[in-house]
Amino acid sequence: MALLLVRFDFRGRDLFGYLTLIPIISPPLVGVLGFTFIMGRAGTVNVLLEDWFGLARPITSSTGVHGVLLVETLHLFR
Repeated sequence: MALLLVRFDFRGRDLFGYLTLIPIISPPLVGVLGFTFIMGRAGTVNVLLEDWFGLARPITSSTGVHGVLLVETLHLFR
């Protein structure tokens, strides 16, 4: 692909160049979205904890500095 993008000029070359970045960008993005759905304010973990223990507000959050540290820590242990 790199050879085609560098040596040849064809219609749609710029778009094709941008599309080749998708495999590089998508894994971290999918991981962050997964953590947000699980650990977010209305995520699975908070909903279960609120139901089980009758809590009024969420315990975990995937936002802010603490959330970034939590997501990065769990993501690097994979």
